[in-house]
Amino acid sequence: MLCACAEAPIDFSLPCSVQAVLAGEQIGGTALADADAWLLVELGGAWDALTPESALPERAQAWLAGLRARHPRLRFLMIRRERPSRLLSCFVAFSPQRRPTGPARRGVFRFEARTHDELALLDLDAILAGGASSAAALGGEPVSSLYVVCAHGKRDACCAKKGVALYRALAETDLDGEPWQSTHQGGHRFAATMLYLPLGIHYGRLEPSHAQELVLAHTRGRLFDLEHYRGHTSLSPLVQRAEAWLRQELDERHIDAFTLLEEQELEGACRGVVMGGRGGARHRVVLAPKTGKKLRMASCSGAEPGSVSYHDVVRYEAHTRA
Repeated sequence: MLCACAEAPIDFSLPCSVQAVLAGEQIGGTALADADAWLLVELGGAWDALTPESALPERAQAWLAGLRARHPRLRFLMIRRERPSRLLSCFVAFSPQRRPTGPARRGVFRFEARTHDELALLDLDAILAGGASSAAALGGEPVSSLYVVCAHGKRDACCAKKGVALYRALAETDLDGEPWQSTHQGGHRFAATMLYLPLGIHYGRLEPSHAQELVLAHTRGRLFDLEHYRGHTSLSPLVQRAEAWLRQELDERHIDAFTLLEEQELEGACRGVVMGGRGGARHRVVLAPKTGKKLRMASCSGAEPGSVSYHDVVRYEAHTRA
């Protein structure tokens, strides 16, 4: 909930991640949204602030642009690690959908190449259409999971400082997958931010000290501390907010606890979200848009102060199977 007790304005010279905390900005419902598939391409060096893909050769840039146009629910990130290997890595990940329609699939597959032009020969249209079977048939190596930390320093200073520190802590932890640094994931002010793929779980405000407990939670099929849960990336921001609130309300950390059943347009600006829970339970959350009173900077770089927009839960109903 937003804090209304402190009257003093926020110091805009502070890092944006500090300002967001002082503004009481909620984290639930802020994840990357509407993404079912991921393309992660290794690119070392310093990434450009706004167009890191401009460092790719022209053929690879055209390949990427075509994929984005044809697959609106595909998300792309550049990735790197501090000790690059001889071959470039490219990952294709399928996240489980929390929506009532669409194929149920999950998995991560690694493809390797000597150059980015060689990677651009990968028939990603066929892989996205066929899922895991097509990825394996075209030479994809299954990978258990990826811990992808935003460390896009030219985009925002908080991501550079907090993201790299978290990445290094994860690299020293006995993971159930691989740690990687990535370009902008959205929401610098929630640094350090991290994607857990293929499950499509997005976290924020993570610290290096969280690494071991976070990994342990995942091995048990559970989310890490809900105070750091931004949402599931296959859902819209509104549904993410409803699901995150529901988890807090019920203290529910099981990863597969909820599925979206219905979105409802109600009177005025209110919206309803109906989620299916374990044991056949149905949960209806009604939300209304709100605007916070405190101004804060959304980024450390080139942002104007703005108010916090969010959705507030105004009604909750639960129904269990008889």
